[in-house]
Amino acid sequence: LSSFGAEILRFRRAVDQIPAEGLSLIAIDEFAKGTNAGEGDKIVQAAVKYLNGKNAVSLLTTHYDSAAEFSRKHYQVKGLRMFDKKQSVEKRTIENETDALNRIENAMDYGLIEVSPGMACPQDAVRICRMLGIPQEMLDEI
Repeated sequence: LSSFGAEILRFRRAVDQIPAEGLSLIAIDEFAKGTNAGEGDKIVQAAVKYLNGKNAVSLLTTHYDSAAEFSRKHYQVKGLRMFDKKQSVEKRTIENETDALNRIENAMDYGLIEVSPGMACPQDAVRICRMLGIPQEMLDEI
């Protein structure tokens, strides 16, 4: 069975255990990551809608932005929001991998902030690529 198929079986087993009375906690990390982005996005949207109608407190983490449209509360990782943008775009020589990782660790804020539906998702991937020394030719293409 593919990793995606196994993930779907685990999801089904979890929702089958939600009681008719009482309250359950469902926590899912990066649901539907093992399939193509278009279908994964729709699957996560459907999961959010489905779980909204159950006796459960559901916590889903996802990179599929549109799923938040159907959530009751939406939080995002703060990420590099507070990091000095000038500092992140300066061309720097990376002495070693540890230096680059320390730079990210010092800049990244994994705290959560509540956001309203439709708010843009943080766009930190290119900055992280730059901070980790991806070749300039690739950055220019991105």
